[in-house]
Amino acid sequence: MGAGWRKGVLALSVAVTFRGAGDKLRSPMTESPAAATFVSLKPPDTGGARARAGFDYQDHVTAGICLTLLSDPEALEVWVDYHDDIVLRWQSGSTERLEFIQVKSSEPEQLWSTAMLCSRPSGVGTSVLERSLANDRPFIEERVFRIITARAPASGVACLSGPREVSPRDRNKPPLKALCEELESRIGDFRSECGNTASFWAERAVWEVLESVDFVELRNQAVVRKFAEEIQGPVFGERVASAYQNLLALVVKRSGSPTGINRNDVVAALLPAVIANAGLPPAKTLRDKLLAAGLGADIVEAAQDRRMRFRMSPAGTAYLDLGKDSPFNEVESRMLALMAQHQSGADDLTDAEFHARCLKEIGQVFQRRKDDSGPTEGMLQGAFYERVARCFHRFTRTAA
Repeated sequence: MGAGWRKGVLALSVAVTFRGAGDKLRSPMTESPAAATFVSLKPPDTGGARARAGFDYQDHVTAGICLTLLSDPEALEVWVDYHDDIVLRWQSGSTERLEFIQVKSSEPEQLWSTAMLCSRPSGVGTSVLERSLANDRPFIEERVFRIITARAPASGVACLSGPREVSPRDRNKPPLKALCEELESRIGDFRSECGNTASFWAERAVWEVLESVDFVELRNQAVVRKFAEEIQGPVFGERVASAYQNLLALVVKRSGSPTGINRNDVVAALLPAVIANAGLPPAKTLRDKLLAAGLGADIVEAAQDRRMRFRMSPAGTAYLDLGKDSPFNEVESRMLALMAQHQSGADDLTDAEFHARCLKEIGQVFQRRKDDSGPTEGMLQGAFYERVARCFHRFTRTAA
């Protein structure tokens, strides 16, 4: 996505901060000589896609993490039910990290304690902690962890809440020291494939609380609406809901698959509902303005096509963040000057001739700027028609 979207949308609170002066991870206690990339090392046991009856808490949480790909350029790819409930790949400079995320939707009658975290329903290796730590495998990428629950952690575990400002944390400082000792006493000699213990996990883990499906869904739809409005302008609620349903469908489709979800996948899932023509006032407004100017149906159709291609292109989002030397900015300035002349009666052009004059001016801007590796003439025209649709430009004179 373009800079306009990234600047226009605050990063989701679900995105965990990894940056800071102490950001470099210490080496694991045991280094494996057979390190491999995440995509090349298959999970030891993947049950594939989960059985579902409609969308569940984990699907909505996963959709929210996928939306992080739009707002944080360091978040690169999401895997669903592959190695872990969710895996999020980050890259900061030359450093790649894999964040293994466990999602627990059940709401126990008590806060999440160390006892619950280490409880083994089916023997050694089956506790929430052990399943998470088991993802510390010989990957080339660094490993960090996150637990997401609908219920808050108890006081002994609460030190894992909040952003991971420095990773790893210092296990020798309270209260993390006490937590590490408690966790290791509960799971005994259990170690990851790389030979690391519960203390390694606690240094690199974050605990996040997302209270309910409704809470997560509403927050996610707010982000989708912001995305849609940056692209489209004001949108109907059903467009937002439809776009979000498309994203949830993508999450379910990729469940259990080794194919991750990247930024382009998220955009491709959201856009069809956002820019669909049916019942969308801006498209009708553009058509009406062009017809009122006396333009033929063929020109109207071509203009709508230019606008649609512009909105679907990378230029369509970069346009939202105009720099002072942007060719889009120059076109806007010229169009404003021409419209002022036309509205004042300073020219003797008909409305259709004024439309042609505007396109000629856009062509001249493009010819002056075509060596700048900037937008094409078609993109400049598409941006122009986008402004017409948003009622920033008109061809007919205002009645006196």
